[in-house]
Amino acid sequence: MKRILCICVSLLPLVMSAGQIPEKVKPTKNLIIMVPDGVSTGVLSAARWYQRYVGDKDFDLHMSDYICGLVETSSSNSPMSCSAAAMSTIMTGVSSKAGYISAYPHLDPEQDIFELDGARTYQPLVTAMEAGRLEKGKSIGIVVTTKFYHATPACCVAHTDDRNDSRTIAYQMASSKLDVVFGGGNKRINDYAKEILEDQGIEYIHEDVEAFRSYDRDGRVWALFNESDLSYDIDRDDTKEPSLEEMTIKAIELLSRDKDGFVLMVEGSQVDFAAHANDPIGIVTEFLAFDRAVGVAMDFAEKDGNTTVVVLPDHGTSGVNLGKYGYSKGYRKGLDKAYGDMKNFKASADKLTVLLRDCKVEDIRAIFRQWTGIELSDKEYDSLVKNQGKKEGHYMEVVDSENLFKAIADIMSDHAAFGYSSGSHTGEDVFLAAYHPKDQVPRGLISNVQLSSYLCKALGLKKSLQELSDEYFADHTKLFAGKDCKIKEDKDRPELIVDCEGKELVIPAWRSYCMYDGKRYELPVAPVYMKADGKFYLPKEILKIAE
Repeated sequence: MKRILCICVSLLPLVMSAGQIPEKVKPTKNLIIMVPDGVSTGVLSAARWYQRYVGDKDFDLHMSDYICGLVETSSSNSPMSCSAAAMSTIMTGVSSKAGYISAYPHLDPEQDIFELDGARTYQPLVTAMEAGRLEKGKSIGIVVTTKFYHATPACCVAHTDDRNDSRTIAYQMASSKLDVVFGGGNKRINDYAKEILEDQGIEYIHEDVEAFRSYDRDGRVWALFNESDLSYDIDRDDTKEPSLEEMTIKAIELLSRDKDGFVLMVEGSQVDFAAHANDPIGIVTEFLAFDRAVGVAMDFAEKDGNTTVVVLPDHGTSGVNLGKYGYSKGYRKGLDKAYGDMKNFKASADKLTVLLRDCKVEDIRAIFRQWTGIELSDKEYDSLVKNQGKKEGHYMEVVDSENLFKAIADIMSDHAAFGYSSGSHTGEDVFLAAYHPKDQVPRGLISNVQLSSYLCKALGLKKSLQELSDEYFADHTKLFAGKDCKIKEDKDRPELIVDCEGKELVIPAWRSYCMYDGKRYELPVAPVYMKADGKFYLPKEILKIAE
């Protein structure tokens, strides 16, 4: 009885959402997927009214005219999701689990709300972006404001059951034939990663914004501007880091030179970071920076006439909204009351944390006033002094302990009417905005699995993503059944060594080639070594090499 109920629940979202994906979608040359990470729906109105409050009275979001529905954000075993599970689902069409990066999730019989095939557990899954390159010959690119190997961008081309395995994710992404990567994360470009980039013919621009801005060559290019994440837009130094809008312009300019078209993913990564910290100015300014990038993409798409653009958050974070507990009779109060001192905020809570962490106690009031316009009360001042030496843990857990970041964000939120349900991910449906030259866009309430189906239709794929996964990521124990296979364990460079009737086939993990009888052969995808099951997953065409 329990199994029957589980099946019914798993089908319910699909039944409720049926018919919202157009039956026929004319494929377009280009596809742009845009993700404002961790944006609860309340952020749209909060950001819009903030911009009007600071002086742009006629302001509206660039995405407003394109909003066409809502998307469920559940994972396979929870009504809530993390970025890894959410983006994996969007990219692969398989409902995923927390921590998985475009790899088939394991079964969780006690909690699964969607049926999964246990025989496929850990299999790398070809993504919509990879399919665009493999089946349609399109260029592919990623633009983010976080580390290039963070969960959302990683789900576009990497495959693992552990989103925190950043080193091997970086190697996979370097080998994934990405034509454009703009963002942060230089920390993971070690000597081996540089070797991979060079082998792929990729020009690597390291923290050189002028070289990025002047770049106008054909060929693959990565431009990374920080060891880790980029600065919040409100804190950004334009001489050191480009804006998300600028990176999007450059990416489209370079990718659109491909006669076969392109697939581009743009992420407003740090709305989520700010929401986890309950930082009101960080949330609205990061979202507005993302919306300007949306304006760039929509303008290009409408002029081009052969581009589909899809915009949606992967999930909500913190349930942020304008209106909080204790903000009595807000319906009688104007913008000046709702936003309070926010017009004078010149820095995020993140930057203020850096400024106040090591300053003299007697300078706290002046520094806070300089960057926020707030005259600290004695209670607020005491809170900052008390927490000055306390550091936050993980960025997703800022509000879960006493620390300086939280104390600053609390004060900033207290001087506006921003309310939060938590500092964690939330399970609400998120907005969907889309453009298609024939207006063939999803409408109403759909699931994130259905959205993946729409991406495949917009690309005009002939094979399903699962068929492509079976073609490009086959289990080595089945592929080389009966042959002597050995795995050479190495932290950075594990290898599968196959004895092919006296000739040696050497297959490095996370590299887009293999060596057979001493000769190098290029592969369409980089083989993946899944540590969880101790298997290599390989393109089937490797059998032709070893014939």
